[in-house]
Amino acid sequence: MVLVPFGVLLALVRSHSSGLQSADQSIAAHAHTLAVHHHSLVTFLKAVSTAGAPRTFWVLIAVLAVVLIVRRAARLAVWAGVTMAGAALLDNVIKTVANRARPHFANPVATAPGKSFPSGHALESFAGIAIILIVVLPLLRPAWRWVVVAIAIVVVALIGISRVTLGVHFPSDVVGGWIFAAGWVAATCAAFRLWRNRKDPDAESGGLDAESSEHLVVS
Repeated sequence: MVLVPFGVLLALVRSHSSGLQSADQSIAAHAHTLAVHHHSLVTFLKAVSTAGAPRTFWVLIAVLAVVLIVRRAARLAVWAGVTMAGAALLDNVIKTVANRARPHFANPVATAPGKSFPSGHALESFAGIAIILIVVLPLLRPAWRWVVVAIAIVVVALIGISRVTLGVHFPSDVVGGWIFAAGWVAATCAAFRLWRNRKDPDAESGGLDAESSEHLVVS
């Protein structure tokens, strides 16, 4: 169901919908104007964008997968790796299909290569953080879960906002990335549930922490 609005958004992008283009360009222009007049803001958002680049989440999920394997939760490690790798691959596929040019400004504060829709930063940061939350949240005390989720939301939002304010993506690129990532993670969780249910539930002999994480994915 989550991918339905993404499909609609992709269709609007491919058809060069005047309504979507007008809204995108208006918001992007206002954000760019703000950036041009606030050098310190640009410096901060560039740092956010660099730290929140897809490669950051590739590394984080790779490390997470290794930790899960060490904890003898190999299936969960495979799920995490496949979900992150799939997000990166599909990001490139969709960019090719959408074939949308990036925003263009006479006095850009930042540039980026490749196509614009969807935002790889938005899509892969959302997917990466969602994977980490699914694995980590069951290991935390309930009081800390809300804190971690709130921090995760702020980080994802900042990364997305940075891409628009720096003038390298339209707002719909970021929203599209978030929507697709949510649908993709939900789909891989469903696939993991089917895979796990076909196996011996005691096949993973890791500790309670690893089992709790797997339980969250399938519940």
